[in-house]
Amino acid sequence: MLGLCEKGPRVTIYPDGISYFRVQTEDIDEIVSRSLDKGEPIERLLLRTPKTGRSPNDSKTYHSINFSADYC
Repeated sequence: MLGLCEKGPRVTIYPDGISYFRVQTEDIDEIVSRSLDKGEPIERLLLRTPKTGRSPNDSKTYHSINFSADYC
């Protein structure tokens, strides 16, 4: 694993700081309608840990990701 940069492209929604990974052009409409308009996170675009295959409770924000503990 090379790090979080291999999970790009990454899109972060402010002011909430929700980060989406491996975003494709097809995801843009959903990001706008759900995250920007309604404030809903899109679970399938959140980062998943290799250890559990799930999104950690706090991984919605990029700065809360504990790379060493969850991804190494």
